[in-house]
Amino acid sequence: MEKEKWAARDQNEVAVLLSQVRAMLSASGYANKIDAEKWLTAWLDTPNDALGGVKPWRLLEQMANESTMRLSAPRLAE
Repeated sequence: MEKEKWAARDQNEVAVLLSQVRAMLSASGYANKIDAEKWLTAWLDTPNDALGGVKPWRLLEQMANESTMRLSAPRLAE
């Protein structure tokens, strides 16, 4: 996934994930050896066997869409 596309994704979810990756790298002593943003970008754009071969960013996108629908549903009933 290109960085521009990633920037367009749900910023809150990505920010939380990036913060968690940075914390893990810091705790493991790799904070100065691995670029957290590059690692996360690569991970989000790599098909994951544990996720049924789906790229993790697709799941984030799906979650964001479902959240938007839940927030919109009550207004549709008016």
